[in-house]
Amino acid sequence: MKKNEEHPLIVMVARFEVPKRQDLLLETLAEFFYTPWRLQFIDDGSLRPRLEKFITDKGLMERVSFLVNQLDVTSLQGYLVNVAFYVSTNVSENAICLEQAVLKSAKKGD
Repeated sequence: MKKNEEHPLIVMVARFEVPKRQDLLLETLAEFFYTPWRLQFIDDGSLRPRLEKFITDKGLMERVSFLVNQLDVTSLQGYLVNVAFYVSTNVSENAICLEQAVLKSAKKGD
């Protein structure tokens, strides 16, 4: 098996700002260091440097990657169909509806 097939891809699409809570996801995944996984963040924001430091401090550089401003909506829909898990740790209630719409759209290929 290829390395990518052995390590399921987890994706989070969200700006690096307080309500998105990428830090919570990273802290949780760091606890599963010996379990195979890869994480890809899609977007950018003011908290990215702090998260990159956490990734470095925990030795997760080979597991976590960033796609910044590289996917348009059409490309994103096709991309999400091929990931193992889509994760949202957004603490904003209003975000849930939008995220569900993105997932439904990606599933249908709209």
